[in-house]
Amino acid sequence: MLVRLVASLAALCLSFNALAAKPVPLPMPIAQDLPVELVLSQQEVAIDVPNTASAMGAQFGLIGALIGSAVQNSQTKTAEKRVADLRNLLLDYRFNERMEQALRAKLAGEGFSPNPQVAVMATPWDAANAKDSAKLPQDVLVLTPRYSMSTNLGGLTVRLQASYMHRERKSNGKVKETVRFSRPYTFQYNVTDYPSEDGAIDRRWLAMGPAGVSALIDNGIAQVTDMLAYDFSAAGRAESATKVKNDKIPFAGNIYRGRSLRATPDQVWVRSGNSWMQSVNGYTTLNAGKMTAAAAPAPQPVVEAAPAVAPVAMPAAPAANDAAPVATGADAGAGAGGR
Repeated sequence: MLVRLVASLAALCLSFNALAAKPVPLPMPIAQDLPVELVLSQQEVAIDVPNTASAMGAQFGLIGALIGSAVQNSQTKTAEKRVADLRNLLLDYRFNERMEQALRAKLAGEGFSPNPQVAVMATPWDAANAKDSAKLPQDVLVLTPRYSMSTNLGGLTVRLQASYMHRERKSNGKVKETVRFSRPYTFQYNVTDYPSEDGAIDRRWLAMGPAGVSALIDNGIAQVTDMLAYDFSAAGRAESATKVKNDKIPFAGNIYRGRSLRATPDQVWVRSGNSWMQSVNGYTTLNAGKMTAAAAPAPQPVVEAAPAVAPVAMPAAPAANDAAPVATGADAGAGAGGR
């Protein structure tokens, strides 16, 4: 357990060392024939377990890290048992194929490349081997998608990590990587109003059936790829370059922090942080009593770009169904996923 903790900290330090001094503004479009690596990192829905080991290690040192690692291991085993039935429900769902299809539709947009060259890496190991090949692209956009459930099954998240990498082969043959841009895009469903008895929330997911849960994930894919397309558009780049303040954004009983990008009665997008800490996150809720196959939302159609931010005076063409930020919920502190 201690070895895993030390390895995680070492990897974190290396990732920070690989960052450029500050994010580099990218050309518009990035390149005529932009190399893109799509790294497919999972074959089934993952479980997001809190990093208890690192948290307790930072607070209480080695003893805290050891205790936290034991707690984290127990949480992981429990969550893996609970998610087994949900994974069986999604045996025929092709997350990687659907994400690839959505991304290919977006990468030919104005912010990326007229002729993107997409290389699909079936596993992270394939991506690592490609970096060592003789045909190494010097500058490449790396996209890593992920979908996961929270430990208590109270949340479903689709995530897309985008990184623009500059690679150079040193005299010793090793590859040096510098991250010139890196940003996560996430869309999260939070389940509300479910009974407190054991297994209640598990049964609600199963009640949706394969089609219902698949439709939710499809919508999450559409959302995060819309975020990516908007962020690399002219309007998105201009908006993201302006300082993000820690504004309160109320939605569905939670308070999120950052800048509201899109707000409807059903969902909200929030840009949070600045420089390397910036992210774009979307949130929506699922009422447990309405989680049935018949009530599952259909996936949203793929569009070219997301609406620009209303509060910022930037050139934009908002979509017709956009509205002002939704003012629902009291300021009772940040909720799950809130800022």
